[in-house]
Amino acid sequence: MAISTAPTSELPIWMRRALRKTDWAGLLSIAFSVLIALPMLLQPGLPRNNDSEHYVFQTENTAAALQEGRWYPRWSPHVLGGYGAPLPHYYPQGAAYAAALTQIVIAGDPVAAVQIVSALALTFAGMTIYALVARRVGAAAGLIANLLYSFSPYTGLIAPYILGDLPAVISLWLLPALLWSLDRLLSGRQPFDFALVSFAIGALVMTDLRNAAAGLCLGAIFIAWRATAPDRQGVRWRAAIAALGAGIGLAACFWLPALVEINVVRWQMVNAPVIRGLSLPGLLAPLNQLDPALLIPAPQWTLGTPLVLFSLAAVLLMLRRQSRASFQALFLMLGLLTTVIALSIMPEQTWLLGVITLCLSIGASSVSEVYVDASARHRSWLFTLLCLVIVSAALPIWLFPFSTKSFGSAAPTAQVEYELQGFGIAGLPRWLPLPTTLSPTLGPNRALINGYRTGDISKIDMLYLNSNVQIGFLEHTSYSDRLQVQTYAPTEFTVLTAYFPGWTANTNSGSVRLEKDPETGLISIAFDEPVTTELTLRLDTTPIRAIAWAISWVSLAFVGVMARQRAKHHQPFLAEYPLLRRQEIRPVTVLFVLVAFTALLGFSGALDELRTESGSSLNGSTPVWARTDSGLEMASFQIENPSIRPGDTLHLTSYWRTVRALTDDYHMSIDLVDANTGQSIVHSDPHEPGNYPTRRWLTARLVRDDYTLAIPLDAQATNAVVRVEVVACDTVCDPATRLTFFDSAGAVLGQTLELSTRVSIAP
Repeated sequence: MAISTAPTSELPIWMRRALRKTDWAGLLSIAFSVLIALPMLLQPGLPRNNDSEHYVFQTENTAAALQEGRWYPRWSPHVLGGYGAPLPHYYPQGAAYAAALTQIVIAGDPVAAVQIVSALALTFAGMTIYALVARRVGAAAGLIANLLYSFSPYTGLIAPYILGDLPAVISLWLLPALLWSLDRLLSGRQPFDFALVSFAIGALVMTDLRNAAAGLCLGAIFIAWRATAPDRQGVRWRAAIAALGAGIGLAACFWLPALVEINVVRWQMVNAPVIRGLSLPGLLAPLNQLDPALLIPAPQWTLGTPLVLFSLAAVLLMLRRQSRASFQALFLMLGLLTTVIALSIMPEQTWLLGVITLCLSIGASSVSEVYVDASARHRSWLFTLLCLVIVSAALPIWLFPFSTKSFGSAAPTAQVEYELQGFGIAGLPRWLPLPTTLSPTLGPNRALINGYRTGDISKIDMLYLNSNVQIGFLEHTSYSDRLQVQTYAPTEFTVLTAYFPGWTANTNSGSVRLEKDPETGLISIAFDEPVTTELTLRLDTTPIRAIAWAISWVSLAFVGVMARQRAKHHQPFLAEYPLLRRQEIRPVTVLFVLVAFTALLGFSGALDELRTESGSSLNGSTPVWARTDSGLEMASFQIENPSIRPGDTLHLTSYWRTVRALTDDYHMSIDLVDANTGQSIVHSDPHEPGNYPTRRWLTARLVRDDYTLAIPLDAQATNAVVRVEVVACDTVCDPATRLTFFDSAGAVLGQTLELSTRVSIAP
């Protein structure tokens, strides 16, 4: 008697789930993702030559505020010499918040907390893009997408290690997480899919507004594509839009007060760095090893050879098979479109490289179709070859000179000293403007600085109190101060804290007024009558902040209601995508072991012989080796386009070093001068070479400076020369402190160094 067997697709989901084999590609995806994040945990500290130090400072301050009972910090108490500023009010704090929670619960140290959060984000980024692509296409495409994304220059090297951009690193995970949760929500009725979408977009808004905007655009396009695709039946696009709206509402506690109160502060650009933007040749260039002699590694804005080759192959496959409506074709076109927009409209927005990498990694994973179409005999080695091409190009990642020194202290005193030495604003990356209410002429207060140094912080300078008041300092926290005040007549006094809406003054007797001092921007306290009382200053809420919190709580309640409703109508779902066979998994597993072994060798220094030669960044530049009497030297320079037209931009790259520790902060200025008349054509403002304070330079290490000069439209046709001056700028740049240059033989070159390459300006 014959026994009929029902097709697997007709079996109940619980039975199909039991019959489904292990997703070995998924396990390999986790392993490769952990591998790319491992150097972040193995290095003993974080470097002090990128934005990592600012996120360490933010983490320390956020952890202190949380431990004081402030669940959403809006104030950086130690910046600007201890006066404070509302940095967390205007800039997303999701990255610092996650690191602060990690510091409190797990690490106990802000540096270790930032390392852990970065490593987790890199790991989850690879795992999430695998889950997204695998459920739509298959395990082979998912693993290819993971490798292209995780081992790309931006994900594996630039964002976490060269830039130290913690929000960008977390966004590398949140962007694919948003797309993955949207795909789940659009496809079925799982209880928590709605909440996952809302939390993903909310976390993006609270972490990085730029990537949140990109995520909304990608999400909207993805929803529209799913709603109009041939298999659109059952697509819940209304629920997806509602989930995105709820997620934006969840983050209203941040963005709404920041938007409404944007004009209550003065926005000050402390020291805007010159960033070399995206370019087509740069994007297509292979990833090079970094010169170990460079003190500050310069990011190479490239997609990497594997992603370029796989994207080109994917385009050819798409045209050949006319699969323009597929999931991978959609993101391939989005990646190419974003590239065109970035190159033509906003090349300076280098963060778009992360979005481009994500889209192209998804789109280029369609190359796995070559493996699917191959014969069974050729599949295993062909798929392994595809993986090998990707990971072999990542060798410069493992040979990167990771940090080997301890970070040092991130305590409040260290933050104040950081600013006093002219290193920048502790907790504010150099490319962001500073929101402040202080007068530009207000300098540091000696008593407040001494209070930080002795550990006895007092926000009252007793030397400036009049005879009508006596004050005793009781307690100081990040967001409050308690004072014992006795006045003998109506009086006013100043508190050494920057004014900001929300600061309140409360007493247990008598009336008190809190206002902004018009001359300094500090908090001014006024008593209208003699009184003896305890005064409490505290940063509280404002009406708009209360409204914003109400919106966030209502949005959270809405997400909870939707999750409850979806649980009532829960429909079992199983993502049944093609898996890799064991004979295809084995060689890829061997490849992983080899890559892991190579990575550990590279990190341990065993592969130092493969590193590029120290000083290799000087190759192709014109040597100068002009010394100064301070120990600062200009090593070489390179003018990218010596033949230009009016309206063009002149790109100058110069390399500097110091032979001894510098005690002053030096700035350089560039002057393009007519070689015939000596008249200045265009002159730059003084700036720090390499946008890094010279006091922090290490001896014998090279510092690369990239600068651009915009040639005026009315410039006459002529031959021009570039002249460089260096001046000490401790507080202001005094021309009388210009350094004198000497050649290698000791001959005096003067206080102006003229470069040998002529610049031709043609009409």
